[in-house]
Amino acid sequence: MKTQTLFTDPSTANAIYLRVSTTKQGESGLGLEGQRRAIQSAGIVGTEFLEVESASVRRSRPSRRKTRPVLEQAIAHCRTTGGTLVVAKLDRLARNVEFVFALKNSGIPIRALDLPEFNTLTVGIFASFAQFESERISDNPSFHFEIRAYMKAITLLGCGQ
Repeated sequence: MKTQTLFTDPSTANAIYLRVSTTKQGESGLGLEGQRRAIQSAGIVGTEFLEVESASVRRSRPSRRKTRPVLEQAIAHCRTTGGTLVVAKLDRLARNVEFVFALKNSGIPIRALDLPEFNTLTVGIFASFAQFESERISDNPSFHFEIRAYMKAITLLGCGQ
């Protein structure tokens, strides 16, 4: 697994966790810039932790969602500083309901910018949807495009706000 930690403002307590699922996304910046823009737009500063998974690691290790060394560093940073773990979108944190709830219940403050509130209801809905999407993409790669079109339609209709 290729990982790197970038420090944007080590004097702040917040841990900004960015993750991309493929080395290609990490090298191209695809996904990373969108995550950074969302966090900057919210006016959040902190120490940046960047995790890039490789396809070979994802294929060879089904527990990949639970083995994220850079996420562990970000969590340790929050425990040490009393800061908040910040992600642009909940699915960048994980696409596994059990794992997300374990983090939520760990006592570390977490802020996902795509959630209106980080409570049991919203986390449950968004984490379940992220896991469902991940499972469907594994079975049918074109499902990703179908679900994104659906989500865009919901947003355009104003139902997703």
